[in-house]
Amino acid sequence: MKLREIAPLALVLSLSTFVTAGCKKADGDKSSEGSASAAASADKPKKPKRKKNEDSAVVKLAEKVVKECKWEKGWFDGECKAADEWREKQNDLLDEGKADADLLSLLTDERPAMRYLATEALSSYGDKYKEDAALAAEVFDAAEAEKDEYVLAAFGSTLARVDYAKTKLVDRVKQLMKDGANVKMRAQFFSNVGYHNREDQAVEDALRDLTLTAASASDNALRAAVMRGLGSFDPNDKVCAAWTKGMADPKTEVVEAALDRAPAKCKSTFDAVLAATEKADKPVFAFWYPRALIEVCSKGSADQKAKAQKLADEIASTSKSSASRSDALRAVATCDAEAGKTLAKKLSKDENEYVRKEAEKILKGS
Repeated sequence: MKLREIAPLALVLSLSTFVTAGCKKADGDKSSEGSASAAASADKPKKPKRKKNEDSAVVKLAEKVVKECKWEKGWFDGECKAADEWREKQNDLLDEGKADADLLSLLTDERPAMRYLATEALSSYGDKYKEDAALAAEVFDAAEAEKDEYVLAAFGSTLARVDYAKTKLVDRVKQLMKDGANVKMRAQFFSNVGYHNREDQAVEDALRDLTLTAASASDNALRAAVMRGLGSFDPNDKVCAAWTKGMADPKTEVVEAALDRAPAKCKSTFDAVLAATEKADKPVFAFWYPRALIEVCSKGSADQKAKAQKLADEIASTSKSSASRSDALRAVATCDAEAGKTLAKKLSKDENEYVRKEAEKILKGS
């Protein structure tokens, strides 16, 4: 089985085609795709340009999934046998773009569940559409006609994987992802597009500027997606400024997303890192805070290092998270080797195995 390409973000915002077994069908739920006609979109997509191949194994299995499995809010029922079959056969049927044509033919289906299934499959297994301008344009056509917010979210991920240098579709994506467009689609797009477009500097610059336009969006999840997505681009002053602002955001998810990406790339954010850590709820520190402090201790000024060491010592001593205590211990040792060894002796008897192992490493000088 081929390992799939995984973008660095997606923890918080990734789309999953199937839920785990335990999601039950709701009797009488009219919003599901339990039949071929259920939940048809009120605004039907444009007349399809590509004819569906009814004899295709991919199309037949997709039809089976949509007809037999409940679909609601971007999820297929994880207990449905057809869903299991689709998941098990995806590599053989879809890998390396071998089914791009079949999947493209399903993007204009009347049923949102089918459009979601096809769009998500293109994102995970599509290949040819990424570099072929005509095929990519078909995806854009479908996305521009789409009304269902969960299908649009899948389109965001799919369009993020287009090679914009080869397809020459930067202007078109600028129009589609502008302010006011579906926030779920924009979040998926902005969190991933930089990772997949790093070969052409002019294109990277254009997509980075486009991503920055959403840094002050009103939607919390979208702002967080932008904070992480910016990490895939070469940083500039505008990116560092956006991260600095993100660390002062009123929403924790945005702050932590900025902390996850900024410190390793922008020394100018170090004061914001320290301010965000001082403001964080104690003693419940997320692991982003001590990891950010490691960067400050490694590259910051003497004053910044002193503040970072004090904060890291507090996290190592009070956090309920073993990952936070372990990383905070490393931050202290990075700021001051002797202080790190002193703290490591104390934490060498910590109740958590990983904290003890980190303490052992520091005591051994590694």
